[in-house]
Amino acid sequence: MVPESKVAFPYERQAMNGDEMPPGLDYPDQVTYLCFRMLYAQLRGGIVDRETAIREKRKIMQEYEGYKFVDQMGKRWADIIRQTDMARAAYRKSRTLQNADKLLQAIDGDVRSKEGGGQA
Repeated sequence: MVPESKVAFPYERQAMNGDEMPPGLDYPDQVTYLCFRMLYAQLRGGIVDRETAIREKRKIMQEYEGYKFVDQMGKRWADIIRQTDMARAAYRKSRTLQNADKLLQAIDGDVRSKEGGGQA
C-alpha cells in the first residue's frame, strides 16, 4: 500500500482492491478510479516501487482535483444557463416585474436572501 493512504479519493479503497468500477461515477471519478486501480496493481506486481507510487498518486490527485473543479463549474454553468433560459422565456411572454425579478435572480443566484433583503 502507498503510505499516503489517507483516502482522498472516495473510491480509492475499492480501486486498491482491484474491484470493478462502481456504477454512476462521473467522468473525472471514472478516470481517477482506473488510474488508481492500475497504479495499485503495478505496485503489487512490482512494476513500480513505493516511492514512484507515492509521486504518481500525488500527480493523479492534483489532476483529479482540477478536473473535478472544472466538471463542477461546467455543471453549475449549465444550470445557470438553463435557469436563465426559462426565466428569459417567461419574461418574453409576460413582461412583468415579477418575471424580471425571476430573471435577475436566475442570473445573480439567490443574492437577495444573502443580502438580507426583500425587494429593492
